[in-house]
Amino acid sequence: MVAQEQELIRIRETLSLAELDGPISPVDIERVHCELSDYECWLPYVRFLERRIKIHKDDILGNYVRLIRIHIRNLGNLIRAQELCYEVVARLNLTYRQLNTDVFFHVLEPFDYATEAPLLTASVQALQSVNDQVLALERVCLIYEKKVPNDDMLATYYEKLLSTQKTNVKALRYFKMLYSQSYEWEKVVETLTSLVASVPRQNEVYRYGQELAGVYLYHLNRPEKAVEIVKTTCKGSPLDTSTLLYDAYHAQGHWSGCLELLAGLLSQAEKQGERAILHYKIAGLLSKRKEFAQALTHIQEALNADPKFIDALESQITLSIELKNWKKVEQGLSSMMELVSDTVLKAQLEQALGRLREGMAYGS
Repeated sequence: MVAQEQELIRIRETLSLAELDGPISPVDIERVHCELSDYECWLPYVRFLERRIKIHKDDILGNYVRLIRIHIRNLGNLIRAQELCYEVVARLNLTYRQLNTDVFFHVLEPFDYATEAPLLTASVQALQSVNDQVLALERVCLIYEKKVPNDDMLATYYEKLLSTQKTNVKALRYFKMLYSQSYEWEKVVETLTSLVASVPRQNEVYRYGQELAGVYLYHLNRPEKAVEIVKTTCKGSPLDTSTLLYDAYHAQGHWSGCLELLAGLLSQAEKQGERAILHYKIAGLLSKRKEFAQALTHIQEALNADPKFIDALESQITLSIELKNWKKVEQGLSSMMELVSDTVLKAQLEQALGRLREGMAYGS
């Protein structure tokens, strides 16, 4: 009983020490810290720490850390903890690194991302350098993207990150994805253009440049712009831009450009299947230019590479009719009959072949 009374007296003395406005010895300060914490006298301890921060200049950082930790871990007052984080950063001119090592390390439980993010957002504006603000906002975005997923908060802070640093690659990548998902292609173009100008490595310039050309071609129907980007931004790229460039030329009706591109690919193609397709495409373009004889030559090359290429056989028949080369038409129909398995189609081909031979026999 006596021990309990003595303990009670000591606690009252400690509480009285905590309420003093005047000087207090280091020993008594340590006593207040230990005993008010041990006995969980949080409100008197908060008043003591706030008074020390306001009036005295010793151990300001330590007192802020203690105060923030109490509000987070013991009082559950996150809003007040946010206010104090802003105060300590602004008052002591802390860097982002110091905020992490000297404050967060001591006040946050491991993996407590749900608390870390709001403390960071409150501290951002107090950070003096733009670089520190960017680091803090990037960390917030990472938390809301991967640790505590929240799409609304993620969009909000990526927007804030981009307004803080217009060339921030992480934010630009995010908005490229967001605008693509909502089919806002003009905004995708704007974002990709910024990425091309902002990414540090040349291979990324090539990749985003090619993506930009693709958006202009396939979503905005601006093939001339796609060609311009491929020939400037993507010049020297190790990535294959041939399909994109071919489609852009084709959309413009620029047949000579298509033919030049296909000829270059043909000179490099080694597999017979690839060569057959390229010859077939060249023949199609030559047909558009009414150059039927040359087209037929390429169709024959396609069939030499792949004798079972049905589409090429059909083109051989069509071109031979244009050129009135009935012997070639006959060869094409005969080859087609050998390849098709559908009985109805086979019968139709046989009938057509019979009429052709009859016509050839009478010279008509």
